Amino acid sequence: MSPQPPITQRDLARACGVHVSTVCLALKNAPSISLAMRRRVQAAVEELGYRPNVAARTLALLRGDRRGGGSLPIAWINQESQRHHWRTDEEARIQFHHASRRAEELGFHLEEIWTHEPGMTPLRLLQIIRARGIEGVIFPVHRRFEFSLLGPAWNEFALVGLNDHRLAKWIDLVCPDYYGDADTVFRRAARLGVGRVGLALTAQFSAASRELVHSCYLRHQSEVSPAEQIPICFLEDDGAAKHAMFASWFQEHQPEVVVSGDADVVRVSRNRGFEAVWIGLTAAAYPFDGGMDAANEETAAAAVDCVVDKVARFEKGMRELSRVHLTRRAWSEPRMAECHQQTVTTAS
Repeated sequence: MSPQPPITQRDLARACGVHVSTVCLALKNAPSISLAMRRRVQAAVEELGYRPNVAARTLALLRGDRRGGGSLPIAWINQESQRHHWRTDEEARIQFHHASRRAEELGFHLEEIWTHEPGMTPLRLLQIIRARGIEGVIFPVHRRFEFSLLGPAWNEFALVGLNDHRLAKWIDLVCPDYYGDADTVFRRAARLGVGRVGLALTAQFSAASRELVHSCYLRHQSEVSPAEQIPICFLEDDGAAKHAMFASWFQEHQPEVVVSGDADVVRVSRNRGFEAVWIGLTAAAYPFDGGMDAANEETAAAAVDCVVDKVARFEKGMRELSRVHLTRRAWSEPRMAECHQQTVTTAS
């Protein structure tokens, strides 16, 4: 018995009684097609079992032949609490920009899908991705992520996580080398000639780094005298409680250098007149005096490289043994020379 031929867009058009171009636009969720028609096409998709076949277009694009109808989509799953988080938060915006630019260079484009859209469910999310002909999916993490979203239903897609070590339990991951970066930060801090170095982490950042920054700090603290050791400040993720907690810790322990991944708490503390050298784990831009480069540009681009490679190799689904791709970031010190001079002058 010969296998059933695959359902095509012409079959959908015939079932809906419309032109095939209408179906094509409806599958792309084009605003020029009415919501009623898009729902009608989606119903036909589910009834007939249509599955977009983008393999030929993918291979053509990867070979550099762009005549096959433009770029291919990669889903960017936005689980942040705000729809525009990846365009308005300073660090997130830079990551999204570099991921988008890399996708365009490879003949793809990012299609951001917000999981908190009214009426959105995990099933609806999968339906949207299928209907848009998406083969590759990136799960980026910045401030929020609901890990219960991940499950066997994603096995038909090429999957890559970004930034959060916890994602490696299910899928391949691209993230900064948190331990290596932290080691660089603490060594640079030590060169300032000060002993009292403190670390302030939110619970989310500590979990995302798998406590690697925490463990690196403890190792460096073991190399200084007990009088100069400072306990870690674990911050609330949001709100006034975070700033109150940091203020209490700072006033009690009086660190000369504060290492943190939270620009907001540093900015507020500077405005309150808390004097210290501020070093960033995730950014060296204002309000930090120095730290690792801003916003993981190369990490975001590497996530796109990874998912495109998996699409090209038709490698889909969850993995029992996930691959973790670590990226090293550069040290930047816009105001560190000034801070060093102030430290030397104070010591004298």
